[in-house]
Amino acid sequence: MLDDQQPKEQQDPFVVRTSSDGSQTGMWFGGWWLYFKKEFTLARIQQARVERALTRVLDIVALIVGVAGFAWMLWLVYDTRVPLDQVLPWLFQYNPQLMWFFVSGFADIYVVYRLVKESHVARAVLLPEDVHEESVFSWEAQGVLHEKAHINVVDAFDYSARRVLENAWLTARKLKQPEVLPIHIFAATFVVGRAEMVLARLALDVPVFFKQIKKQLKQGSHDAPPAFSSAAIETFLVAYKESFLLRKHKVTSIDMLVALSRVVGYPQEILRDQGIDGTKVAHVSEWLVYHSRFVSRIRKYRRAAQFKPKGEMNRSYTSVVTPFLDRFSHDYTLFAKSGAFSPMVGRDDEMQRIFQFVRSGASGVLLVGEEGTGRTALMEGLAQRMVEEDVPTMLEDQRLVAVSVGALVAGASQMGSSEQRLLGVLSEAQRSGNIVLYFDNIHEMVGVGSESSQTLDLAQILADALERSNLRVFASTTPYHWQQFLEKSGIGHLFQRVEVSEPDFDTTIRVLESKAPFIEARTSALFSYPALESMVTLSDRYMHEERLPAKAIQIANEVSQRVAAEKGKGGVVVAEDVSKLVSEKTKIPLTDVTSDESKKLLELEQLLHRRVVNQVEAVSAVATAVRRARTELREEKRPIVNLLFLGPTGVGKTEVAKSLSEVYFGSEDVMIRLDMSEYQHEGSVFRLIGTPGGEQGLLTSAVRRQPFALVLLDEIEKAHPKILNLFLQVMDDGRLTDSSGMTVDFTNTIIIFTSNAGAFYIQDAIKRGDAPEQIRADLLNTELRQHFRPEWLNRVDNVVVFTPLTPEHVIEITKLMLDKIIVKLAKKEINFVIAEEVVAALAGEGYSPEYGARPLRRVIQERIENELAKIMLVEKIGRRDTISVAGGYKWEVSKAERL
Repeated sequence: MLDDQQPKEQQDPFVVRTSSDGSQTGMWFGGWWLYFKKEFTLARIQQARVERALTRVLDIVALIVGVAGFAWMLWLVYDTRVPLDQVLPWLFQYNPQLMWFFVSGFADIYVVYRLVKESHVARAVLLPEDVHEESVFSWEAQGVLHEKAHINVVDAFDYSARRVLENAWLTARKLKQPEVLPIHIFAATFVVGRAEMVLARLALDVPVFFKQIKKQLKQGSHDAPPAFSSAAIETFLVAYKESFLLRKHKVTSIDMLVALSRVVGYPQEILRDQGIDGTKVAHVSEWLVYHSRFVSRIRKYRRAAQFKPKGEMNRSYTSVVTPFLDRFSHDYTLFAKSGAFSPMVGRDDEMQRIFQFVRSGASGVLLVGEEGTGRTALMEGLAQRMVEEDVPTMLEDQRLVAVSVGALVAGASQMGSSEQRLLGVLSEAQRSGNIVLYFDNIHEMVGVGSESSQTLDLAQILADALERSNLRVFASTTPYHWQQFLEKSGIGHLFQRVEVSEPDFDTTIRVLESKAPFIEARTSALFSYPALESMVTLSDRYMHEERLPAKAIQIANEVSQRVAAEKGKGGVVVAEDVSKLVSEKTKIPLTDVTSDESKKLLELEQLLHRRVVNQVEAVSAVATAVRRARTELREEKRPIVNLLFLGPTGVGKTEVAKSLSEVYFGSEDVMIRLDMSEYQHEGSVFRLIGTPGGEQGLLTSAVRRQPFALVLLDEIEKAHPKILNLFLQVMDDGRLTDSSGMTVDFTNTIIIFTSNAGAFYIQDAIKRGDAPEQIRADLLNTELRQHFRPEWLNRVDNVVVFTPLTPEHVIEITKLMLDKIIVKLAKKEINFVIAEEVVAALAGEGYSPEYGARPLRRVIQERIENELAKIMLVEKIGRRDTISVAGGYKWEVSKAERL
């Protein structure tokens, strides 16, 4: 609350205030003083309820009398066998039996009056044009306002809101509370109106929700009639403002619920306990408005269509039929008449710019935006406004016709035939005089003509027509195609550009809410609000190849069909359903961590050590990073983790990466591996990100195909410095732009760089007995600065030092490698036994101080795998046979008894 003593320049004009003497509480709202004043007594409430009950009874009686009188007249006509052509004269003859019919006519008139009155709700809430922003508030200014500038908000309450008032007051009186508090209003909203629908859409835990409300409805000891508290009055004022923002005629019980979620108090806290804030409740409120307007808008367009021509003709009958144009186009205004388009949401600025260009006399308007941002939806919205004739005069009584470029070109094999088709379309549109053409993706017309045609392309033909005629054309393209084909072309300068950008989160939610009635009607599945939120959030975060709102709408259609098939008619789409679908599409785990996965994450170190010997620090760094990522504790705009593995060759740097890829990502095949020694020249950067207008980049295309993967970049110190700079953006922002301008998302990758830089220093430091922390610090301060810039090293999350292997470690590695051979033979049901002496001999031959354990694989291949292959071919090894190798590589085969 603010008082009038606060400096004027610091006061917010849209905040509830109480006067210094406490005589009045209200809100300064765009030049109007809103206040609440309503006196309640038990007698008045009972009287109002009796009046409402009597009105309903009178309505029912009038309806019965009207229907009965009409039925009585029909019976008399049938009973007296009056010819149909004599019914009217017969009615006006004196007949005592017809008196009942004429008396019932008054009842019919009353019923019609009541229906008309109910269908035309008188507006009691201000319109946007009635208010204006006020920067200064003072009680002096409020005091000099004309009486008409004072609005008692209770006068704008509809039937449901008034019942909420009554029930809230009665609840406070029953509990003997001195004041009506927001919690009493909160409880009353669920007795009256459609508040239960809000709970259902929000997917709340209803039993817990009502238990919390009941807990706060405390018994008091005040016997006098309760008054409305300042918090309750604030709720009513905010409810009025919410109804104003949605352009409602009156304040409803749903507006009360939205206001309660915004006003500080128990209702707000109860909602927040279940993860619901005021914005979410407001969105659901708006969603319900879309539902209620779903049928009425179809009727509205159909009513408006009665005054529009039914075909090609305009109202003045001056246009001509367009059979040729109709073959290659779709009439958007015809679709709008039937209510086939969903409401246009959040594009008021773009629409006003279009109207501005139309009023200025522009013959062409070009919508420039990425695919999926709503360019076509903007044209659909224009068609709806043209049907309503809520457009500039130049667009009234016009048809908006979308021409299909594909249809113009399809089958046009003869020279010049596609050009002739376009000329025919333009000619008919021009002669008709009431047609506005729309070309979606107009860049497809540039350089396009009939096969072997030496004539102008379609775009140039359209440009010539725009310059010579009075045609009005709308078109759309993408920013890339505008720059590549249109900006400097002959047709580009004929269009006025309107930018169509990707909508923000709130606008996309509203778009989905406007689409939901259509999707629900088609699939019979129902959406919860958390599901809509997930569609926007997850598609925006993980589906970077597409744009909002198109990708969110795509998810809505797919998940709705799936839920309808799995849960049946009336099944509710919840956030988990959306997570599963997006996870399947992107191959990224998005659902809640299951018990099995939780166990795997907690035991990740042990699982990695099944393949990796020693290197405890490296394994721990990787495991902790993965756990943070899966529990969503990491920074989402960066890769899961950026690691730099340092150490001599052959100590297990690559093996740790392979092991992680197998354990967490599911397979070694998920790993994207590049040898950076192949990228030592400056031009090599194009191999990674692709060449302009040519081949795709090895790195960007691989991550685009598999966004949830491990990226292993071996020997990074050998790459050209320009390539190292390329990874500055990747490590910091989790994104990289390829040569075609597409942004590739790296936020769901683990990036591991390996390097041999400082290998000799590490070996010497280990021999000296230096601690790992000291070795890492010395490397960062000295050795690594010879190969990497400080800003590059600062973006690495962890520099992991791999220590040289000891003979014991090599023996363990040898056993792990031999175990793979044993497992392969076991699948063939062949036993393989290796003596410990052989393991020690292999470890000794396969290790060198310079190359670590890298030669071990070659030694095992020569000593074991090659000999095994010979034995299996010569001895014809079968099931249950045993092959053993003893010290000195002495081989022996034991044949099993044949059955």
